Amino acid sequence: MRALQRLCVPTRGAPAARRLRTSAVASASLPFDLKTLDVRIDERTVRLTVPADEGQVLDVYIARGEGDADPFFAAVWPSSLALARQLLRAPQLVRGKRVLDLGSGLGLAGIAAALAGAREVTMADREPMALHCSLLSAEQNGLFPTPLGEAPLATSEQRAALEHSFGASAAGLGTIGALVLDWHNAPASLDGSFDVVLSADVLYDKSSAEPVALLARRLLVPGGLLLLADPPTRTPQHRARMIAALGMRCVSDEMDNVEQPDGTPGLVPIQLHTFVAADADEQTRVAAS
Repeated sequence: MRALQRLCVPTRGAPAARRLRTSAVASASLPFDLKTLDVRIDERTVRLTVPADEGQVLDVYIARGEGDADPFFAAVWPSSLALARQLLRAPQLVRGKRVLDLGSGLGLAGIAAALAGAREVTMADREPMALHCSLLSAEQNGLFPTPLGEAPLATSEQRAALEHSFGASAAGLGTIGALVLDWHNAPASLDGSFDVVLSADVLYDKSSAEPVALLARRLLVPGGLLLLADPPTRTPQHRARMIAALGMRCVSDEMDNVEQPDGTPGLVPIQLHTFVAADADEQTRVAAS
């Protein structure tokens, strides 16, 4: 798989052949059935397009000769819900900023960042099928995914509807798109491109801890933020390795208990870390020491 490939839904002025037109048409281009999942975040509802059956996704991998692959992206993980809730409760974390959702899966955190007023959101995952679902979900929430830097997402009427549903923060909506990205092999062209990196439930594999940390450092501008959401007791040793490799200052460490996004009874504890990258003055001091 190429390390980087842009997936987007062009603005409505684009040729019809390039447009992702409706969920029904888009589902025909994916090798599994889709369903809609409504995720409650406080008094809001974020609507996601998700695989109807994780077993069908696994069947796709088996048919490709990738039977050892796991369809992790096919589920909405509690960490992404906790991170999305953090962004919608504290939109100042991302408002007006360039945001990358690293290991975005089905895109809940990235979509929340867009609804919270981020200027640019990039959902990044190594699985194109996950990104396809994420772009459909963005449409489900009134967003219009485009390549970075193109026209605003919505007309004034659509923005008014979003403000009615999601509050005044929706008035600052920017662009949202997606990249096929492998954190083990990310291009240098992305270095220093983002003010905020989101990362939810990415530490399940020991081999990912250091690559995720090193890539997050590369992606951020000086003074940028890394928001990490992870279950505190599942793989604490992976998180410790990641934080050690990150070498960034932790400015916030909070715990949240979230519902299972699929409606399964019970609460899941999620730890939310906020790290800040060294600013230019701090980098100069470190280099001189």
